[in-house]
Amino acid sequence: MTTIPGGVATLALIIVTMAYAALKMIELNTGQNPTINDTKIDGFFETSETVNFNEINWKMAFSIENMQSRMAIDDPRYVKWIVRLYEKKGEVLSERRLPFHKCTTEDYAQFHPLSR
Repeated sequence: MTTIPGGVATLALIIVTMAYAALKMIELNTGQNPTINDTKIDGFFETSETVNFNEINWKMAFSIENMQSRMAIDDPRYVKWIVRLYEKKGEVLSERRLPFHKCTTEDYAQFHPLSR
């Protein structure tokens, strides 16, 4: 059974939903309003477990880029890079700064090519 108020409410709901979806699609395509996620899983490893990243030849590189120009953002007036390792033993939380450097062409050559 349909009514005029029900039809108007349904039409209004469809218009609002479509407008919201269109706005989010525009934001996605233009790179506006990026979301940064941080995930922490307590108790994932036993405290006695250790991993030597040098032994397994593990490397990580990342960059922060301007969404429009795709140029790396690395202006020391605005960006300060700090790499820290947090460790919790029992109730004691410790922090250690890790050494790092800007990647060179030789560094990038050690990575597998990106798949597209």
